[in-house]
Amino acid sequence: MTGNRGITKDTQVALMWFIGILIGGFIGISIIFRDMNNGFGTVTFGPTNDFNYMSDSGELFSSEKLSGKVWIGHGVNSDCIQENECKSYINMYASIHEALKDNEDITMISFINGDKEMLDKIKSKYTQKSEKWKILLTPKSDHFNIQNYQSRQDENAFIVDQNGIIRGIYNMSFINEAKKLIKDIKKLI
Repeated sequence: MTGNRGITKDTQVALMWFIGILIGGFIGISIIFRDMNNGFGTVTFGPTNDFNYMSDSGELFSSEKLSGKVWIGHGVNSDCIQENECKSYINMYASIHEALKDNEDITMISFINGDKEMLDKIKSKYTQKSEKWKILLTPKSDHFNIQNYQSRQDENAFIVDQNGIIRGIYNMSFINEAKKLIKDIKKLI
């Protein structure tokens, strides 16, 4: 009996492909975990949706005005102000605005799910007049899109890069998350 005990050429090629894919997968997963720990890189949360909402100044404000810019977004549900439950994290946004107000490359957007009266109430109670902080009134039908960015939590904020990609989501109930947001957004500009 004379059998060929060696590995066939096809088996060698298949084995090489398997090893190559295994090494590539390991490298890819390592990069993803590295970037998750560093806050950026390959980890994103998807693109933002186009929008065109009424601003606190009474004019329409379109997502096109943010094209090529870095911005911070967050939503405020109508129940939040009525029950005064979100005062602390709206004040946190005011602190973030204060820390970044001199940076011309960053804009803050507050998406308010309510009516004009609620928008005026938030504007008068919690924010300062600034061209860098836009307060937009969202129709109830569109607020679902904003909540998707926030994982359905009013206390979450998100940062968006120059290409309209959400690069981070932060819980504003914690001061260390607000500091991380400020640090991370500076990496994008």
